[in-house]
Amino acid sequence: MVDLYPAQPQFYYYAGLAYNQLKEFKKAKEMFETGMDYVVENPTLEINYNIQLGEAYNGLGDTTKKEFYFSKANELLKKQK
Repeated sequence: MVDLYPAQPQFYYYAGLAYNQLKEFKKAKEMFETGMDYVVENPTLEINYNIQLGEAYNGLGDTTKKEFYFSKANELLKKQK
């Protein structure tokens, strides 16, 4: 689906989510980083992207980037309230 609709961030999100669940964190990270470029004016999706990027980096053992993405998601959550 990503090949057919390259500008749809939801497809990248679900592909990345699947890779995270399969513990294929490098592929997940790539999907989320690519798809994040297409997230426009959708704070909920942006929060979810950041959470899942944090999960991917956690799986890759990069605690610095994990913390970065989790704190970014937290900041966006606070803005929504």
